[in-house]
Amino acid sequence: MKRVKWIILVAVAVMLLISPCVNAEYVSEQKETLRGIEGVGVLVEHLEPGIKQLGLTRKILQTDVELKLRLAGVKVLSLEESFKTLRGAILYLYINTIPIRSDVIFIYNASLHLKQFVNLRTKEDTSTYAVTWAESSTGYAGKEVIKEVLRRITKDKVDMFLNDYLAVNPIQPNKPKGRNLLKENANIPPGFVLDETPKP
Repeated sequence: MKRVKWIILVAVAVMLLISPCVNAEYVSEQKETLRGIEGVGVLVEHLEPGIKQLGLTRKILQTDVELKLRLAGVKVLSLEESFKTLRGAILYLYINTIPIRSDVIFIYNASLHLKQFVNLRTKEDTSTYAVTWAESSTGYAGKEVIKEVLRRITKDKVDMFLNDYLAVNPIQPNKPKGRNLLKENANIPPGFVLDETPKP
C-alpha cells in the first residue's frame, strides 16, 4: 500500500512538471483580459490511448465545452474564424493522463487555457498569440470512474471561465418589442377611439 502511495505522489509530481500550466504571477487580472472578446473557438488536444479505450473521446469533450458556452450566450467560433476574428480567441483543453497499477488507476492533469492575440508592451505594433487565462487541476481516479471525473472537471473549468467572461462581458437579454400604439394609430381619423380593452 505504501508503495502505491509513493507511485501516486511521484506521478502527480511528474504531471505537474510536464503540464502546460501558467504561473499565476505571470497572468495578472485574468478576468480583465477577457473583456471585449466576441467569440471563442474550442480545441481539445489529443488524449492518451488508454483513456480513449475507456470511452472518452475528443468529440465528447468538445461537445461538452461548446454546449456550455452556447447555453451561457457565448458565441462559438470555428478555429478558422477564431484566427480571422479581430476579437476572437481559442479555448484549449489539455488532458494528460498516466496509468499506474496496470491501468487500474490514472493520474490526470486537466488544463483549460484561453489564447488570444496580444500586443507587446515593448513594441505596440507587434502582436503575439499568448495565454491570458488558465485553470488546471491534478489528481487521480480509478479506471471505472475516470471518464466521468474528467468530464466533470472539464465542465467545472468551463464554468470558471464563464464566470470570469460574463463578469466583464455581460450578456444583454433580448427585450420583447412592445406595440407602438401612437405609430399604429397615426392614420386614424380624428374623433375615433381605439378600444384596447381585452375581450372576454
